[in-house]
Amino acid sequence: MSLSALVDGLSDLFVFKCTTGKPPERAHCSETYLRAVAAVTVVIWDYLLTLPGEVELVWVSRWKASTVLFVLNRYMVFIDPIMLLYASIFAGGDSRACEKLFRTAGFLAGFGFITGQCILMLRAYAVWGSHYKKFFAILFCVFFCTFGACLWVISTYLLGVTSIPNPVLGWKGCTFHFANRNAWIDLVLVATVESVFRTFQHIPDTRRPLMSTIYRDGLLYYFFILGSTIANITVMLATPLQRNGTLVIVQRVLHSVLCNRVLLHIREVYNEQKNFLDGGMLLTTVFEFRNVSDDEMYEYTE
Repeated sequence: MSLSALVDGLSDLFVFKCTTGKPPERAHCSETYLRAVAAVTVVIWDYLLTLPGEVELVWVSRWKASTVLFVLNRYMVFIDPIMLLYASIFAGGDSRACEKLFRTAGFLAGFGFITGQCILMLRAYAVWGSHYKKFFAILFCVFFCTFGACLWVISTYLLGVTSIPNPVLGWKGCTFHFANRNAWIDLVLVATVESVFRTFQHIPDTRRPLMSTIYRDGLLYYFFILGSTIANITVMLATPLQRNGTLVIVQRVLHSVLCNRVLLHIREVYNEQKNFLDGGMLLTTVFEFRNVSDDEMYEYTE
C-alpha cells in the first residue's frame, strides 16, 4: 500500500464537506479535518513500515523498563489522534461528549510527551550516567517535578476548553472554544528537558558504531523536535486563540514516530554489532544499568 493510497482511503472514509458558513469558518473546518487525517495517516504509515523491525528487535527481546516505555510510546499514539479525528468529524451533536473526548485525548497526548521524555532520560543515563551519578539523581528529581507541572498546565488548558454550536453546516464535528493558550508552557518545558539532557551529552567514542548511532540519532531527533516545538509555540502565540492548538496533534505524532525510529535503529545496530562478537565476549545492552570498572557503559569484556 502506498502513502497516497492510504491518504485517499482515509479521506474517503472520513469524507465530509465544509460548504456553508463564513469563509474563515470554512477554512477552519478544512484545516481541522486535514490536520487530523494527516496525523493519523503518518501514524499508520510509519507503523506499517517499522512493524517488521519491531517484531524482530523488540518482541523477541527480554522485557525491561525501556521495552515497556517503547510499547507505551508506540501504541498510545494511535489513541489520542484517532479520538481527535472522531471528535473533529463525527461527535458534534453532543457538546458534553465533545469536551470529554477532547480532554481525554489531551491528557493522553500529554502523557505521551512525558513518556518520550522518560525514554530520553533513560537513554541518556545509560550512556552518560556513570560519569554524573549524583548530578543525574538531582536532575531526575527536578524533571519529575517538571512533569508534575506539565500535568497541571495541561489540566488548566483542557479545563478551559468548551464545546460551542457548530458554525458550519455540513460539518458534523465538534467546535471548541479555548479560554487560554497555556499549552505553549508545556511545549517550553518539553524543549527545556530535551535541551538540558542534550547539553550534558558529549561526543562519544566514534570508533564504536553503537555509541555513534546513539549520539547521531539522538542529535537528529533533538533538532527535529526542537524545530517543531518552536513552530508550535509561534503558532500558539501569534495566531487567533481558536487556532492556538493547530500543530499540537502533528507534534504529538512526530514526537512518537521519531522516538520509536531512534530506538529501533539503536537496537538494529546493537544486534548487527553483537553478531560479530566472539562467543566469549559480551556487549552490555544500551538500556542495562550496571557498574563497570572503567565507568564505560559499553565495554567489551574478554
